[in-house]
Amino acid sequence: MAKMSPANWVPAAILCSPLHRLRGRQVQASAEASRDPDVVAEALTALVLDHPPYGRWAHIHTGPDRTPDPADVRAEVARGRVLIRVQLPPGDGTTR
Repeated sequence: MAKMSPANWVPAAILCSPLHRLRGRQVQASAEASRDPDVVAEALTALVLDHPPYGRWAHIHTGPDRTPDPADVRAEVARGRVLIRVQLPPGDGTTR
């Protein structure tokens, strides 16, 4: 598996169409949901580290060093949070 990057994640519940808007452009993409607790916890931790305000929305507190609270991360995973990984086709995926 490729190294995960927050740039490839979309915090969304459902992606039901192959065409989506990304940065103001319509793109074709495929989406894959993961419920694996370890994968979801790793992704959630990385998202909060990369974008601390996301932690407030996701109910994850951070310590003085901005590290996400592992107990909060585990609680969110237990509540059913999933990871949606969006894969763009080779190139930029832009449709015209």
